[in-house]
Amino acid sequence: MNRYEQILTERQAERDLLIQQKSDSDKRAIEMSQEIVELEEARVVVNSVLQATQIIISDYIESVVSTLLQVVFGDSFAFKVVYELKRNQSEAHLYVLEDGEMYEPKGECGVGTLNVAAIGLRLGLWALRGNLTRKTFLLDEPAKCLSKDKISKFGSVLKKCAEMLKVQLIVISHDPALIEAAGKAFQVSKKNGVSEVEVC
Repeated sequence: MNRYEQILTERQAERDLLIQQKSDSDKRAIEMSQEIVELEEARVVVNSVLQATQIIISDYIESVVSTLLQVVFGDSFAFKVVYELKRNQSEAHLYVLEDGEMYEPKGECGVGTLNVAAIGLRLGLWALRGNLTRKTFLLDEPAKCLSKDKISKFGSVLKKCAEMLKVQLIVISHDPALIEAAGKAFQVSKKNGVSEVEVC
Protein backbone atom coordinates (compact mmCIF):
# COMPACT_ATOMS: atom_id res chain seq x y z
CA MET A 1 0.00 0.00 0.00
CA ASN A 2 2.91 2.34 0.74
CA ARG A 3 4.05 2.07 -2.85
CA TYR A 4 0.62 3.14 -4.18
CA GLU A 5 0.43 6.02 -1.74
CA GLN A 6 3.84 7.21 -2.91
CA ILE A 7 2.76 7.02 -6.58
CA LEU A 8 -0.45 8.89 -5.73
CA THR A 9 1.48 11.58 -3.84
CA GLU A 10 3.88 11.97 -6.81
CA ARG A 11 0.95 12.25 -9.27
CA GLN A 12 -0.77 14.82 -7.04
CA ALA A 13 2.46 16.83 -6.89
CA GLU A 14 2.75 16.68 -10.69
CA ARG A 15 -0.92 17.74 -10.99
CA ASP A 16 -0.39 20.65 -8.60
CA LEU A 17 2.73 21.72 -10.53
CA LEU A 18 0.82 21.58 -13.84
CA ILE A 19 -2.06 23.59 -12.34
CA GLN A 20 0.44 26.21 -11.12
CA GLN A 21 2.20 26.30 -14.50
CA LYS A 22 -1.16 26.72 -16.27
CA SER A 23 -2.09 29.53 -13.89
CA ASP A 24 1.28 31.23 -14.54
CA SER A 25 0.83 30.76 -18.30
CA ASP A 26 -2.67 32.26 -18.16
CA LYS A 27 -1.34 35.28 -16.26
CA ARG A 28 1.51 35.69 -18.76
CA ALA A 29 -0.96 35.38 -21.66
CA ILE A 30 -3.09 38.16 -20.14
CA GLU A 31 0.02 40.31 -19.60
CA MET A 32 1.16 39.67 -23.18
CA SER A 33 -2.30 40.52 -24.53
CA GLN A 34 -2.13 43.81 -22.63
CA GLU A 35 1.39 44.43 -23.98
CA ILE A 36 0.13 43.81 -27.53
CA VAL A 37 -2.69 46.33 -27.00
CA GLU A 38 -0.23 48.89 -25.59
CA LEU A 39 2.26 48.28 -28.41
CA GLU A 40 -0.50 48.69 -31.00
CA GLU A 41 -1.55 51.96 -29.34
CA ALA A 42 2.09 53.10 -29.35
CA ARG A 43 2.43 52.12 -33.02
CA VAL A 44 -0.62 54.23 -33.87
CA VAL A 45 0.88 57.22 -32.01
CA VAL A 46 4.29 56.72 -33.66
CA ASN A 47 2.67 56.45 -37.10
CA SER A 48 0.69 59.65 -36.45
CA VAL A 49 3.87 61.50 -35.46
CA LEU A 50 5.69 59.99 -38.45
CA GLN A 51 2.94 61.10 -40.84
CA ALA A 52 2.95 64.63 -39.40
CA THR A 53 6.75 64.75 -39.71
CA GLN A 54 6.62 63.37 -43.24
CA ILE A 55 4.16 66.08 -44.26
CA ILE A 56 6.47 68.81 -42.94
CA ILE A 57 9.55 67.25 -44.54
CA SER A 58 7.90 66.48 -47.86
CA ASP A 59 6.37 69.98 -48.07
CA TYR A 60 9.82 71.51 -47.58
CA ILE A 61 11.60 69.15 -50.00
CA GLU A 62 8.84 69.53 -52.60
CA SER A 63 9.07 73.31 -52.30
CA VAL A 64 12.87 73.45 -52.71
CA VAL A 65 13.07 71.01 -55.62
CA SER A 66 9.94 72.39 -57.34
CA THR A 67 11.38 75.91 -57.18
CA LEU A 68 14.59 74.80 -58.89
CA LEU A 69 12.69 72.84 -61.55
CA GLN A 70 10.28 75.72 -62.22
CA VAL A 71 12.98 78.36 -62.53
CA VAL A 72 14.93 76.22 -65.00
CA PHE A 73 12.16 74.43 -66.92
CA GLY A 74 9.00 76.48 -66.34
CA ASP A 75 5.92 76.51 -64.14
CA SER A 76 4.56 73.25 -65.58
CA PHE A 77 7.19 71.33 -63.56
CA ALA A 78 7.02 70.31 -59.90
CA PHE A 79 8.36 67.69 -57.52
CA LYS A 80 6.28 65.31 -55.39
CA VAL A 81 7.10 62.96 -52.50
CA VAL A 82 4.56 60.17 -51.98
CA TYR A 83 4.71 57.98 -48.87
CA GLU A 84 3.47 54.41 -48.82
CA LEU A 85 3.20 52.11 -45.81
CA LYS A 86 4.64 48.64 -46.56
CA ARG A 87 5.33 45.95 -43.98
CA ASN A 88 4.68 48.53 -41.22
CA GLN A 89 7.42 50.75 -42.66
CA SER A 90 7.01 53.98 -44.54
CA GLU A 91 8.59 54.18 -47.99
CA ALA A 92 9.10 57.43 -49.89
CA HIS A 93 8.61 57.52 -53.65
CA LEU A 94 9.90 60.53 -55.58
CA TYR A 95 8.24 61.90 -58.70
CA VAL A 96 8.77 64.73 -61.15
CA LEU A 97 5.51 66.31 -62.28
CA GLU A 98 5.04 67.90 -65.67
CA ASP A 99 1.64 69.46 -66.33
CA GLY A 100 0.31 67.50 -63.34
CA GLU A 101 1.43 64.12 -64.72
CA MET A 102 3.73 62.13 -62.41
CA TYR A 103 6.92 60.59 -63.78
CA GLU A 104 9.36 58.34 -61.99
CA PRO A 105 12.77 59.99 -62.18
CA LYS A 106 14.53 56.78 -63.18
CA GLY A 107 13.84 56.08 -66.80
CA GLU A 108 11.00 58.57 -67.33
CA CYS A 109 12.77 61.93 -67.03
CA GLY A 110 15.57 63.60 -68.92
CA VAL A 111 19.05 63.69 -67.38
CA GLY A 112 18.98 67.49 -67.13
CA THR A 113 15.75 67.35 -65.14
CA LEU A 114 17.23 64.68 -62.88
CA ASN A 115 20.40 66.72 -62.29
CA VAL A 116 18.41 69.79 -61.24
CA ALA A 117 16.10 67.72 -59.00
CA ALA A 118 19.08 65.90 -57.45
CA ILE A 119 20.81 69.18 -56.57
CA GLY A 120 17.57 70.45 -55.02
CA LEU A 121 17.22 67.24 -53.00
CA ARG A 122 20.83 67.41 -51.87
CA LEU A 123 20.53 71.00 -50.67
CA GLY A 124 17.08 70.51 -49.15
CA LEU A 125 18.03 67.38 -47.21
CA TRP A 126 21.23 69.03 -46.02
CA ALA A 127 19.22 71.98 -44.67
CA LEU A 128 16.80 69.62 -42.89
CA ARG A 129 19.64 67.78 -41.16
CA GLY A 130 20.51 70.93 -39.25
CA ASN A 131 23.79 71.80 -40.95
CA LEU A 132 25.69 68.82 -39.57
CA THR A 133 28.31 69.08 -42.28
CA ARG A 134 30.36 71.94 -43.67
CA LYS A 135 28.53 74.50 -45.74
CA THR A 136 30.44 73.79 -48.94
CA PHE A 137 29.16 71.80 -51.91
CA LEU A 138 31.19 70.79 -54.94
CA LEU A 139 29.21 70.50 -58.19
CA ASP A 140 31.12 69.13 -61.17
CA GLU A 141 29.57 70.23 -64.48
CA PRO A 142 26.02 70.31 -63.04
CA ALA A 143 24.63 71.91 -66.22
CA LYS A 144 26.20 69.52 -68.73
CA CYS A 145 22.86 67.96 -69.68
CA LEU A 146 20.89 71.22 -69.86
CA SER A 147 20.10 72.95 -73.12
CA LYS A 148 21.82 76.31 -73.70
CA ASP A 149 18.66 78.34 -73.03
CA LYS A 150 18.30 76.79 -69.54
CA ILE A 151 21.86 77.26 -68.26
CA SER A 152 21.71 80.94 -67.26
CA LYS A 153 18.43 80.31 -65.36
CA PHE A 154 20.07 77.36 -63.64
CA GLY A 155 23.06 79.53 -62.68
CA SER A 156 20.84 82.20 -61.17
CA VAL A 157 18.79 79.70 -59.17
CA LEU A 158 21.99 78.08 -57.84
CA LYS A 159 23.16 81.51 -56.71
CA LYS A 160 19.83 82.21 -54.98
CA CYS A 161 19.91 78.81 -53.25
CA ALA A 162 23.43 79.45 -52.00
CA GLU A 163 22.38 82.83 -50.59
CA MET A 164 19.18 81.47 -49.05
CA LEU A 165 20.87 78.49 -47.36
CA LYS A 166 24.07 80.42 -46.61
CA VAL A 167 26.21 77.77 -48.29
CA GLN A 168 29.16 77.96 -50.66
CA LEU A 169 28.79 76.22 -53.99
CA ILE A 170 32.00 75.44 -55.83
CA VAL A 171 30.94 74.80 -59.41
CA ILE A 172 33.26 73.34 -62.02
CA SER A 173 32.10 74.33 -65.49
CA HIS A 174 33.23 75.23 -68.99
CA ASP A 175 29.96 76.97 -69.78
CA PRO A 176 30.19 80.80 -69.94
CA ALA A 177 26.51 81.26 -69.00
CA LEU A 178 26.99 79.30 -65.77
CA ILE A 179 30.31 81.02 -65.02
CA GLU A 180 28.61 84.44 -65.36
CA ALA A 181 26.25 83.58 -62.49
CA ALA A 182 29.19 82.91 -60.14
CA GLY A 183 30.08 85.34 -57.38
CA LYS A 184 33.74 84.71 -58.13
CA ALA A 185 35.28 82.76 -61.00
CA PHE A 186 38.71 81.21 -61.50
CA GLN A 187 40.25 79.83 -64.64
CA VAL A 188 42.50 76.83 -64.25
CA SER A 189 44.91 76.04 -67.07
CA LYS A 190 47.76 73.61 -67.35
CA LYS A 191 51.19 74.62 -68.63
CA ASN A 192 54.08 72.17 -68.77
CA GLY A 193 52.23 69.83 -66.43
CA VAL A 194 51.61 72.55 -63.81
CA SER A 195 48.13 73.95 -63.03
CA GLU A 196 47.87 77.72 -63.05
CA VAL A 197 44.93 79.53 -61.46
CA GLU A 198 43.88 83.05 -62.28
CA VAL A 199 40.83 85.13 -61.26
CA CYS A 200 38.47 85.85 -64.16
